[in-house]
Amino acid sequence: KKSDSEPVRIEFRFTNNPDVYMQFRPNGNKTYVDLIAYGSYISRSVPVMAPFENIYAYSFQDFYNLTKNAISWASVLPHLEQYDDVKRMIGTIRQKIPYIDFSKFSAYNEDGVLYSIQTGKVEESTEKDPVLEAYRKNKTVTQESDLEERIRLGSPGFVKWVVDGIISPVTGEGTSISELLEPTVQFNNLSKKGVKSQFWNLTLNLDWVRNLAFKAMAVRSGLHLKNYKNAGIDVTITPFSADIMPNGSVIKNPGYMSDIGYSVTNLRGLFYVLGVTEPGWFYIGAVRHTSSDNVGESVFDESAVFFPFFDSNGLFGCTVFESGIEMSLDDFIARNAGSYVHLERIKASEVFFPR
Repeated sequence: KKSDSEPVRIEFRFTNNPDVYMQFRPNGNKTYVDLIAYGSYISRSVPVMAPFENIYAYSFQDFYNLTKNAISWASVLPHLEQYDDVKRMIGTIRQKIPYIDFSKFSAYNEDGVLYSIQTGKVEESTEKDPVLEAYRKNKTVTQESDLEERIRLGSPGFVKWVVDGIISPVTGEGTSISELLEPTVQFNNLSKKGVKSQFWNLTLNLDWVRNLAFKAMAVRSGLHLKNYKNAGIDVTITPFSADIMPNGSVIKNPGYMSDIGYSVTNLRGLFYVLGVTEPGWFYIGAVRHTSSDNVGESVFDESAVFFPFFDSNGLFGCTVFESGIEMSLDDFIARNAGSYVHLERIKASEVFFPR
């Protein structure tokens, strides 16, 4: 403290990620420890059997021995050798990104035919597509031969394209659009959402990513799974007890909310923990925004793919792809302020060949 020079806390950073640290706090004759990741408490106010004055001289091993049975070290110490497949998938998608054109409702069916998710019909020939026509007029941008490699995808279509890159090498075909549209959320027909769902598909992207992840899990495991509920694909962990607000106040962390997911404000810490505890997995998410057409209503209207990983120096990163665009996790959070994301887990694969 500036007022009387009394100690407030000791912060100890033990990785190359400065937003992940532990802190020791004196409270009378007692000492408490907190474990914090990206502004959220993994462990909070855990008493330790050591005088606060002794903490100044402790080594990392001393810290670990003192707290190994009290705080969740397994949530914050990564295994750096288990992210090769994740990084390989990121690299493959990056190579394909320049050939993707955005078309809001476009997705390829199991046979590689381009459909509109909105109408359920085959999309017309792309020969007169204005984007492709612009390329044809400017050969310095793209050669004519490159046009054959171009694909058109919307937000859910892009996520399907990524997951089909894992599924099709095994099954010989992609996933069926009709199966991905199967509902996974049931509304009471007399409720407000139930009435609205009869006119608008409020959960299209949530149904889409759940069914995609379920198909990927079924193919990988070889098991005849009944439905997504017993497949373990929904991410529902609640690793944080509370959040530190910008003004220093502490509020309860809402964690996972059924059929809603997580607030985007908690994604940094959440993906750090997932990157540590589930190395070698990636995540597809349905993004829930407040509807611009129906005031007071929220709609799962976008989808994205998330690849958390650690580099060889232990530095955390999370690459995000949405609608054929690569962005950082911070950019995604800024673009989707106030929204929620429902996540599904999929094992990364070295056999990854998106069409």
